[in-house]
Amino acid sequence: MLSLKTISASLLATFLTSQGVQGFTTACIYDSYKCGVTLSGTAYGYNDTELITAVNATTVIPPLTIAQLSQTIFRCADTSGTIVANAFCINGCQDLEPHNGATSNDQCTI
Repeated sequence: MLSLKTISASLLATFLTSQGVQGFTTACIYDSYKCGVTLSGTAYGYNDTELITAVNATTVIPPLTIAQLSQTIFRCADTSGTIVANAFCINGCQDLEPHNGATSNDQCTI
């Protein structure tokens, strides 16, 4: 049975995302691909709720744990910072950002 605390957290996350409330500090660059660990870091500041929402909206990726979000590639879908889960990287995700510009795409480790 779900606890009231679990239901409340789920409803809050749903409400915040449906109201367009975003936790990121800097929107990712349109049409770039970034690891979850990159998006949740200090450069962008996306939160777990935003990453989970993007994964759950993608039917090809099964539900993931919080720890697995860092191993997921996300595509920056628009100029407003919307992200879409692209792939879960079984062997990990490589942050290829040189951190002197946001032009490189991250990729799954092969």
